[in-house]
Amino acid sequence: PEFLRSPCVEDLGDGPRVRDVGVFLNSKVAAPVSLDDPLCAEFAQEEVLEMLCCVLPEETAMIAWYNLSRMKSRVCPACKRLYHLGDLTREPFAAKDEESDEEYTTGIPENQDSETRREESQKLHEEQCISGICSALCYLLVAHNYPGAIRSTFGRRAEDISDEAWDELNGPGAGANDKMGLGMLLKMTRCHDMGLQQLMFPGMPGSSANAIHGEIDEE
Repeated sequence: PEFLRSPCVEDLGDGPRVRDVGVFLNSKVAAPVSLDDPLCAEFAQEEVLEMLCCVLPEETAMIAWYNLSRMKSRVCPACKRLYHLGDLTREPFAAKDEESDEEYTTGIPENQDSETRREESQKLHEEQCISGICSALCYLLVAHNYPGAIRSTFGRRAEDISDEAWDELNGPGAGANDKMGLGMLLKMTRCHDMGLQQLMFPGMPGSSANAIHGEIDEE
């Protein structure tokens, strides 16, 4: 019976987490597609989800599709946290905000000077927009297979990433298990079109997806 099913979103005290992505997408809890934004509306097409499922595991593909088709609402692909852009992400054993006495963390070390912390916070905001990854800690989890590219790709799009970092991302990585396809998601989200142009028009020159075409073609 429906009422006996576990909720698709659950909050055990450390923020709401999506437990069943498929059910969540069809629930009233999910934010509506941002049809007033042309890019979100374009990504919201079912064909885009189908193409993402050709490259990524289904759950990761659905999370990516949700994040691409909503302006503010995000689901972190690493920890499944449901949040809005700009929200402070809460974690156990977090530091307290001196002004609000609210516990939170972004995974950014507190011993950094204020200017560095502002820069890192801006990078985190950009990363939330790009991939939906909610914190620096979750970014480390997603990018752990590519240790040489972690700092140089955090909060950056393809055009701001060096050739050396791309070589690292397109290499074999550290060999750790990646059943969720988070490494591929990391690479795809660096591209404005998620590399989908390469899927639709293989070999087409000038696509931002060319940087990851080797990985996609292998799929």
